Amino acid sequence: MDVWLVRAKMPKALSRWFLILYIFIWFVATLATDWFENMTLLEILFVVHFVFIVFAGLILIAYLLTPTEDLR
Repeated sequence: MDVWLVRAKMPKALSRWFLILYIFIWFVATLATDWFENMTLLEILFVVHFVFIVFAGLILIAYLLTPTEDLR
């Protein structure tokens, strides 16, 4: 079976990591209120989601680069 077909379904652990990462980024964003002081809510949402997409992409790349025998 093709490796990409096996990995097409995202495991629950990976989706939990994405949720934890998303909450952590929001927590850090609320602590960094000085940096967001002169920004509108839309700009803050853009920055937070951009940071989340970058880190989620890194996690996804690391997941895809792990050998399949290590996942079981």
